[in-house]
Amino acid sequence: MRIYSEHPIQNDLRLLYANALIDRATALHLSDTRAWRTLIHYDSFLWITRSEARDKEKKGDFFLSPQGERDPDSELKATIRALFLDTQSTEPARCRFPAREIYLVRELGIDTARLAPVTCREYDGWRKNNATVSASIVFASFFMGNPSSLFGHTFLRLHNAHGNALLDASFNFAANAPDDENAIVYAWRGMTGGFPGLFSMHPYYVKINEYNDMESRDLWEYRLNLTADELRFLEAHLWELSYAYFPYYYLDENCSYQLLALLEAVRPEVRLNSRFSYFVAPTDTLHTLLENNFFTGESQYRASSATRYTTFYENATPAARETMVLLKENRTLPQTHTSDDTQAVDILLEYYKYTNEYNMALWPDRDKEHYQKLLAWRAQVPHENTLENFVRAHAEDNPLVGFKSSEIAVGYAAQDNLGNAMTLRFRPALRELTDASRGFSPWSQMQMMQFSFAYFFEKQHLRLEEANIVDIFALSPWQAHIHKFSYRLRTGFYRHDALQNYNAATLSWDSTAGIGITLLPFKMVGFFVLAEANAYVTPAWQSAARIAPSLYTGFKFNWSRAFASTLSYRIDYAFFSPTLIEQKIETRNALAITHSTALELKFFYAWAAVETLPHTTRLDAMRTDASLKLYF
Repeated sequence: MRIYSEHPIQNDLRLLYANALIDRATALHLSDTRAWRTLIHYDSFLWITRSEARDKEKKGDFFLSPQGERDPDSELKATIRALFLDTQSTEPARCRFPAREIYLVRELGIDTARLAPVTCREYDGWRKNNATVSASIVFASFFMGNPSSLFGHTFLRLHNAHGNALLDASFNFAANAPDDENAIVYAWRGMTGGFPGLFSMHPYYVKINEYNDMESRDLWEYRLNLTADELRFLEAHLWELSYAYFPYYYLDENCSYQLLALLEAVRPEVRLNSRFSYFVAPTDTLHTLLENNFFTGESQYRASSATRYTTFYENATPAARETMVLLKENRTLPQTHTSDDTQAVDILLEYYKYTNEYNMALWPDRDKEHYQKLLAWRAQVPHENTLENFVRAHAEDNPLVGFKSSEIAVGYAAQDNLGNAMTLRFRPALRELTDASRGFSPWSQMQMMQFSFAYFFEKQHLRLEEANIVDIFALSPWQAHIHKFSYRLRTGFYRHDALQNYNAATLSWDSTAGIGITLLPFKMVGFFVLAEANAYVTPAWQSAARIAPSLYTGFKFNWSRAFASTLSYRIDYAFFSPTLIEQKIETRNALAITHSTALELKFFYAWAAVETLPHTTRLDAMRTDASLKLYF
């Protein structure tokens, strides 16, 4: 940083000019404009205004006024003064807040020759190294192996003038959480803003390695429709945000929310974030930007290591697959050089990359040695890798063609022991197993905060059917010699209507954890079986608590990307409860009608064996539901 030596009167003249500009800003009510408030990330709710940003490490990192976090006008005036008077700091205000300078010069018609004379070596050097010519939003697909990645992830990519992705920069907003954080503590702190959220910059290839290779997540890139001035402002504001942190909230003020807030600062005339939305999903970010003309229509797809391997395996010849298995089991090389041999080696190379760590130094010695021999063999064979042609983007896998995450459903139910009812269900995120799988995995379910109600006409009774806190159901089909466990986690309030005649208080707090396997007897049919542990708490069990191991099994049918069904059976046997056995057969069917609507039909039959000394009583219930679902 070079500080200029100048006559003291210059400082007085700049102060006079700054004060005149403050008067002009006051007359224009500039601190009340949406542009200024989005730039400083102010949020107003119930007549209380406060910035969502915080000083990163010490007072003054992001807010130039001591009252700046809660007072937009005070921060505006402090910024104007600092742009003219801050010449002695090791990092003057003009270097720390270039986006504020751009905004104020434009709105107040500032004579830039009268600003504080400084040289911003760090900021100017950073911009020169980036050499940014365009930007993209990148979506990393859903990753069921980590609770923080169940909804997918969005981040920003800046394309450089050299046209080399290895030199591009990426900007990621994420919670700064310890690597060894307990999963339960992580979930709680993530829900309550207990982690600081930070924007961080990485070379783009680092994010490719992290998501594509280490976590096996596909990447979808969407080019942003930004002018040269907007692109410069975006860079400038990203630099400013390096001096701030934001309380991270897993559901709303997450990576997607802050990405939209960043782009709102670039185009303040467009409202991207809703103050009344309590859940922001990464896929909804894409829909919002598309609807507000932020995309050029140009996109790019990068397949993960898992997608590459399974695509290679599924499209290879049967002979190539057999050869691949023999080579893997015997750790040998092909004795011939046929096209089938070439395909087998190409598949096996992808298999090793998918099933091992990204860092080859951590591979088992046998895998590493065989992989290197296969590479040497492949280098001597001129056959083209024809399987590479199958690794491409498919229109129905694009997240932009999927439905939005929030759902409201209105329906009609018929229940044998309660009569007919009108039903209403609301779910902010994300999808059921039978929802249309366009843009999503057909083998996953992730639901949070779902509430269902029913009004029974004959009894004139409105009741809460379900309050689902979280319901995760991840099916991992055993295919292409990859065997991963399926799992289910569920907790919330649920009904046990088979007990209706035994005790009216059938709403119980249920918690379920299960693990099992999923097989593919046919390409579009999955058969799953899980062993589960259940804990129920309700007066319906008399002793108030019920512990029950259970078996949960069934089929998932993917008739098409718009039509899916499940058929399931569940049985549990309880300890510490007079309700010994409870069983349930259920079928669900969902058909997408449009991009935002679907029809759903459900049927279940449940029965329970209850010990009522000296006998055991059987109770049962049967119900049919039909509903229209709207995604928004």
